[in-house]
Amino acid sequence: MRAGSFGQLTADHSLVAEKVRVGILTQQEADASELQSVLTRAVGTSSEVQVDVDEQMLLVGDSLLLCSDGLTRMVTDPKSRAHC
Repeated sequence: MRAGSFGQLTADHSLVAEKVRVGILTQQEADASELQSVLTRAVGTSSEVQVDVDEQMLLVGDSLLLCSDGLTRMVTDPKSRAHC
């Protein structure tokens, strides 16, 4: 969180989120899909897992929220989800 606003730093690793990213589904179709909880990456399902790695500049007053996939269904982004 910076200046009172949250920003998502990584992408969800779910089947429907990946289909939205490549244009197969709209966000509205993904929101209604019964496959929302199908993960494409998860810790503990195999001996190796691909992880997202990134560097971010932190400023005084910034806060980080570490969470698993699925939180974005509970915290909406008004810019990408016009119906919310």
